[in-house]
Amino acid sequence: MPLYPGSDTALQVNLVDTPGINDLTVDRPGNSSTEKVVREVQQRIDRHNSKTTATMEGYSLIEEQQCWNELVHVCFFFIAPHELERSDVEYMRRLHRLVPLVVLISKSDTMTVEETHLYKAKVAKQLADEGIETFSFSQEKRMQVEEWHKSLVATDFSAEDAFKFQPLYGGSQGDEPWAVMGADNSVREMIIGRWMTDNPYHSDLPAVRDLILRAGGWQDLKNAAARKAEREGRRLRESAKLGWSRKLRMSIRRPSIAQLLIGLLVLVAAMLNPQHNLAKFKMASMKSEHQSEVTRLKSEQTRLKSEHQSEVARLESEHQSEVARLESEHQSEVARLESVASSLRSGLKECKERRDEHQSEVTRLKSEQTRLKSEQTRLKSEHQSEVTRLESEHQSEVARLKSVTSSLRSGLKECKERRDADSFILRTSLGECKQERDACKKHKDSCWC
Repeated sequence: MPLYPGSDTALQVNLVDTPGINDLTVDRPGNSSTEKVVREVQQRIDRHNSKTTATMEGYSLIEEQQCWNELVHVCFFFIAPHELERSDVEYMRRLHRLVPLVVLISKSDTMTVEETHLYKAKVAKQLADEGIETFSFSQEKRMQVEEWHKSLVATDFSAEDAFKFQPLYGGSQGDEPWAVMGADNSVREMIIGRWMTDNPYHSDLPAVRDLILRAGGWQDLKNAAARKAEREGRRLRESAKLGWSRKLRMSIRRPSIAQLLIGLLVLVAAMLNPQHNLAKFKMASMKSEHQSEVTRLKSEQTRLKSEHQSEVARLESEHQSEVARLESEHQSEVARLESVASSLRSGLKECKERRDEHQSEVTRLKSEQTRLKSEQTRLKSEHQSEVTRLESEHQSEVARLKSVTSSLRSGLKECKERRDADSFILRTSLGECKQERDACKKHKDSCWC
């Protein structure tokens, strides 16, 4: 399955369901589901620790145990809301040293936000008091997931809501159990409203999913499971050594208190009995028996010492071979880590070079920006001076045009006055001409007659 939608990396996941826990019809003393789960996890750890050679081609034993082991890498332990049960605490007590535990509060929609926060703090305190260790994701991954969820909220809500975003799981500072809920279609219809299982406001399920798949928490879980398996194997080996030494001490027999008392009573009776010979005989027989018992005990002790020495030698040889194997694996791992460190150093050097180039480019762009700002300031001043000059020229031109307009208006007025005077003179002359014409006409008529 892909790690998340759009990812080009796939992850092979095997899910193991454990139905029947605390079920009266299935979980019975002769058929305990808890015992089955613990036994299965323990058997996987035993097979992992007992492997001496790699079974996959192209992988070393360390690489195979790190990448392709059959350990249980995480246990999602669901607890009921409102109250933590004693049976769950005892179950987690047996599992937490074998597998990384991620505690999930199921059906969290049955609690209010305040009840959820209080219950989380209560469960965390109870588990800490009981000495139960739960898996904690790194602070960096929590902050990374919170930033992703802020960006998702920003696409659905306003920027102000995204800035005020506070997820249900407490944000990047939270280190408590996770309150989740599930639904077939990611929506739970309630009487009071609708709950979205993929909404970080309503459920911690998106946070757990993104921490494991998107932020790379699955690698941290695999490493934590491998460390727990190694720790458990070391504990079993040490307990086996202690059990053998205890068995050796218990096998050496000593005279019991009852035997010592009987011998003492026989000795006193012999001293008080007048039949001294019988007492001597009994004492001699008891002495011979005691010597034979001592001889037998010495031979038994010698045999046990030889067996102990042979066992110690065998364990020392196994220990030396194990140390040699671990040293060789350690050296190979050191070589691999040195190669990785070398590649990381080269990558760091390249990043530094790119950073220097980036800084030089930033410096150049800043100087270019400064030059452009100065050029902009110069152009602004030139523009302002040019605007001022044009405004002054415009004002002078307007004044000149106003004076020209005034002179033209006065000339036009004078022209109108002259025109009126000329038209008056013309009308007067025309009237005189008409009168002269009429007089001439009359004179002509009189002359014709």
